[in-house]
Formats: sequence, structure tokens, C-alpha cells
Amino acid sequence: MSEWRELTWEDAMRRGYGALRSGEALYAMPANLHIAQMLILDGISTSIDAINIAYRNLQATLLEFNRSMDQHRPPSRTVTVPAVMNAWAVVDAAYRLGLIVPRLRA
Repeated sequence: MSEWRELTWEDAMRRGYGALRSGEALYAMPANLHIAQMLILDGISTSIDAINIAYRNLQATLLEFNRSMDQHRPPSRTVTVPAVMNAWAVVDAAYRLGLIVPRLRA
């Protein structure tokens, strides 16, 4: 586990993608972090995971929707309902991020 330290903007941009991809930025929290900060970071990482999962599911569902339209048949509710559900899941988790992220500085 890497040492927790504040990054400069340039350093964060240089390391950002790799740190996010490896999970270091979201999941590797030091043990001495205040519990409130841990909970906020956990909420952020959970929201990001929810967005990723719902967005992938939405893409798959919309591809299925598109295939049925290409075959000139209306999509069934087993396609449209999951599409709407996953779209709202993305919106909900993004909204949650908007509420949680500002609390990091508090």
C-alpha cells in the first residue's frame, strides 16, 4: 500500500489514470485516516463502481434495443425496462457523487 499524501494537480494528472485503474486512488486507504473520511471515500468509490456497472449494463441493453429495431420489431419490455433502470442508476449515483465529494474538504 502506498503512503497517503496530498498530490499536486500536475502529479495527480500524471498519475491519475494509472491510480484509478489500479484502484489505488479509490480503495487503498491508510489505516490512520479519520473514520469520517474513510466513509466519504467509500461512498465515492461505491458510487463510481455503481456508475461503471450501470453504464456497462445500459450499453449492452441499448445494443439489444438497437438489434431489435434493425429487425423492424419493437423492443420488448425486458429490454426497455432495464435500459431505463440502468440509466436512472447512472443518474442517481452521479447525483450522489455531487453530494458526497464536497464533503471531502469538511
